[in-house]
Amino acid sequence: MNTNLTIQHIQATDVGLVRESNEDYVTHVQRDGEYLFVLADGMGGLPGGEVASQVASEAARDHFLLRTRVEPGIILEEALLAAHRACREVQVQRPELSRMGTTLELALVHDNELWWGHVGDSRQYLVTDGGRRCLQLTVDHTLVQGLVDQGILSVEDARHHPHRNLLSSAIGTGDRPRLDIAAESLVLEAGDCLVQCSDGLTDLVLPAEIGEIVGGRDTPVALDRVCADLIELAKRRGGHDNITVQVVRWVTA
Repeated sequence: MNTNLTIQHIQATDVGLVRESNEDYVTHVQRDGEYLFVLADGMGGLPGGEVASQVASEAARDHFLLRTRVEPGIILEEALLAAHRACREVQVQRPELSRMGTTLELALVHDNELWWGHVGDSRQYLVTDGGRRCLQLTVDHTLVQGLVDQGILSVEDARHHPHRNLLSSAIGTGDRPRLDIAAESLVLEAGDCLVQCSDGLTDLVLPAEIGEIVGGRDTPVALDRVCADLIELAKRRGGHDNITVQVVRWVTA
C-alpha cells in the first residue's frame, strides 16, 4: 500500500441560471490527520432548504470534530444521524420549516483511504486512470431510482424522467433516513480523485464528462479550473439548479 501521498482539495458553488438563492452547502474540516468532506443540497420548492443544508452540514462536521476515535463507518453513521437530529430540532423550534430537508454527502479521508456516507440524490464519484474511469459510489435515494432498481425504468429513461428528483429519503424527513455507508475503505493511488456534487451538476453532465474534465494521472489540471469547467458546462446546458462541486485529489508527496 502506497501511503506516500498527500491530498489537494477545492470546493465551488454557483446559484445557476434559474434559482434566486443557493440552497447547497459545502465544507470540509481536518482533525488529527483525518479529513471530513461535506456537501448538502437543501430540498428545493420547500421552505428552509438553505437552512437544512447548512444545519445538517455543520452538525455532521461538529460530530466529526468532537467524536472519540472509533471505526470510520461508525463515525459516518453517527454524523449522518446527528445531522438528522439537528434538522428535526430546528423544525420543532421553527414550525414554518417543518417540511425542510436536505441531501448529505460525507467522505472521511485518512492518508490514501476513503470511506463515504450518503443520504439523498447528491452524488460521490471516484475518478481514476487519468479520467478514463468515473465510478459512481452512491445510489440515488429517489422514487425514480427505485423504479430502475425494480427493472421498471431504464437508466436512460430515469435520466429524463420528470420526477427524477423526488427524494425517497432525506436528512430531516421522517423518523430516520435511509443511510448508505461504505462497507469498506477505498484505497487510492496517485492521480485518483473524489468528486462530490449536487444534482445541479449530475442532471446535466454525464459521469464520463466528469471524468474527462477532472482528469488526474496523465495530464493533471488545476483543481480550480476543474470546478470552474464543471460548473460552466452545467450552466451552458441550462443551469436550472444550484451547482456545487467538491474535488479531492491524491498526489505523490
